[in-house]
Amino acid sequence: MRRCIVIIVCLGLVLAGLAGCGTQAGQSASQATGQEELVLTPDELAAYNGKDGMSAYIAVDGLIYDVTNVSQWKNGEHNGFSAGKDLTREIKEISPHGLSKLDLVPQVGRLADSNAKPNLMFFILLGWINFSLFVLVTSHFWLRFLNKHLFHAKSKNFLGLLKRLRNIHKPIGIALAGSVFVHGYLALGAIRPHTGLMAATALAVAAAFGAAYFFSRKKTFFTLHRWTVLVVACLIAVHLIFPNLLYTLFGV
Repeated sequence: MRRCIVIIVCLGLVLAGLAGCGTQAGQSASQATGQEELVLTPDELAAYNGKDGMSAYIAVDGLIYDVTNVSQWKNGEHNGFSAGKDLTREIKEISPHGLSKLDLVPQVGRLADSNAKPNLMFFILLGWINFSLFVLVTSHFWLRFLNKHLFHAKSKNFLGLLKRLRNIHKPIGIALAGSVFVHGYLALGAIRPHTGLMAATALAVAAAFGAAYFFSRKKTFFTLHRWTVLVVACLIAVHLIFPNLLYTLFGV
């Protein structure tokens, strides 16, 4: 039983490390510049428009991001948007990628007298919560699989743990669905092509198969449910490590 716990903890640390590669990329870039945080008024921000040798800064939710070295922001222009402005509404409501790309660029400061809270950090936090909920909601499946093929534990404590995990499977699944919706809305603001949307769609299909099995007790639905959950796990891994894969491959 101790060996089982050690291996599970190690797997969790590995997954967390892989996931951190995606979410920490933008933060590392910001720290690497060694610059102090700027505090700019909207009028001062307007000077950083990416023209005449000036850096290109944009503000979103009260935070200022440096897009100078982003090729898509050449000369401070991108898809009709201009640097040097507060683009909160444009990024969240019009941009096809929403907030999802801001963690890839350095955050260099904030707008003066801004009380806006950084939704970027909130949706990243929700992403970690979603990851934890998914691990929890599927735990009775993969714990039983590991036990069957590796550990062969038969203790009452372990069997009782599996039973408790089965009992919370449905409520945790409902909580996961709600959290995924909020996370996606904060990141994209609408339904748009994204690895997160792919994972969320697969999760909805898995939930539908699970509900079909619950009401009909047909094993076919249960088998489909398990295989779809495996697909969800793969898509979550892609979303954590390569969140902008669709944009990289297809420009969408």
